[in-house]
Amino acid sequence: VAVALHAGTDLNCGDFYSKYTRQALYNKTIVEADIDQALQRSFNVLVRLGYFDPPEQQPYRKLSHADVDTAETRQLSLHAAQQSIVLLKNTNKALPLNLNQLMNKRIALIGPTANATVLMQGNYYGKAPFLIDPINGFQAAIQGYSINISFAYGCKISDVDQSGFAEAIELARLSDIVIFFGGIDQSIESEGTDRTSIALPSVQLALLEQLEKVVRSPLHVVIMSGSSLDLAYIRDSSQYDSLIWMGYAGQAGGLAIANVMFGQYNPGGRLPITIYPASYVDAVSMFDMQMRPS
Repeated sequence: VAVALHAGTDLNCGDFYSKYTRQALYNKTIVEADIDQALQRSFNVLVRLGYFDPPEQQPYRKLSHADVDTAETRQLSLHAAQQSIVLLKNTNKALPLNLNQLMNKRIALIGPTANATVLMQGNYYGKAPFLIDPINGFQAAIQGYSINISFAYGCKISDVDQSGFAEAIELARLSDIVIFFGGIDQSIESEGTDRTSIALPSVQLALLEQLEKVVRSPLHVVIMSGSSLDLAYIRDSSQYDSLIWMGYAGQAGGLAIANVMFGQYNPGGRLPITIYPASYVDAVSMFDMQMRPS
């Protein structure tokens, strides 16, 4: 408690302060002035935000159900998702895909996140008024064009079961464009869960290896994750035409990625994370909290 308060941590999300601040005061590792300072600074923020203004002056109190799921908020969710998408690789201008040139062609969406819905909301979320997965996003994007969109699961996020490989591989072999949707989910990363690996789950890597053997058409990869994944192999391999990271893009994420891949939106997002080689977790102690290389 003393170290945290003296370092300027005024607010504790949890019960650590409520349990141990009194003892720290008795031990004289802190004084009442330390507590007063943290309390004052916390309330100063609330005052600036208008929390103690008369109710009629607080803009959020004027919101009603009519302000939920409006045309404007739907457009905002799509715009935010599109802005967040990061193009990590685009060999020979493979993207955007040209809808006119794809007439009467077949696009295969393969992988465990191609039909993601709740996954795209991340770790904390309310009930969404709608959820557009990539499959439905692509279907919406090709309206008016004679283009076939097909889907094969291939594998789950991290389950070792490979029984879906054959269907995915056959679909890829018969398609003109193959887009692999992979990544991780809340079973691997969430609050209170330390990851033991920053590699793409082995079952997904195994499926990609099989796809490489049969795909002679453009092969694209889209990754959903909320934290670092070592994607160097995909980045460096000539087998892959493009690589996109889209985080957890929210309720309109499926339409957002379709718009990006078909050139309706130019991806200009930047990674909010540093991506390290998978071997990094073995080279550095998980307990090393230094902010700079040591």
